[in-house]
Order: sequence, then structure tokens, then C-alpha cells
Amino acid sequence: MEAFTGDALTVSVEPYGSNPQDVGLYIDLNNDGNYATSELYASAYNVMYSTGGTTLTFDAPNAVGDYNMRIISGYSTATSTYNFVDGCTMNNT
Repeated sequence: MEAFTGDALTVSVEPYGSNPQDVGLYIDLNNDGNYATSELYASAYNVMYSTGGTTLTFDAPNAVGDYNMRIISGYSTATSTYNFVDGCTMNNT
């Protein structure tokens, strides 16, 4: 994906299976290999394949260079919601 600062970007997410999922999109802006909470650029909750998934929309960051992007997901239930801790961890509350 190539973008310029401030460009509106979209990423489509269609999780497999019949269970709803919470998804988060991270961009590793400091290129340290870790995806910090501050690097969460978009999220969506209760995303399902059967409803066509979701589109995450966000503005390109004010940063020059090449960066890695990561999308994580976790099952969502009627009694709990995932909180995004970082690009590798989600807490079920």
C-alpha cells in the first residue's frame, strides 16, 4: 500500500467463520517491531463474514518511509469485548 500524508485509506476485513470478531489495525511507525497502543489506527467490533466483513478507514500518518502494518482479531461474545493492548495482545473483558 502506498500513500501520502493525510490520504484517506481503507482496508477491507472479512474474518473467516461464523463467529463475530473484533479487529484492530496497527502501523509500526517507529519500526521497532512492536505495535504499541499508540500505533492503533483503526478498529471495528462484532465483524462477521456473513455480513460482508467491514472496512477500516483511517488517514495516512504524517511519516515518510516504509512501515509494517498488522491487523489482529479476536472472537467477540455477547458478554465480553476485547480491548486492544498492542498489535499482538488483546484482553477479553
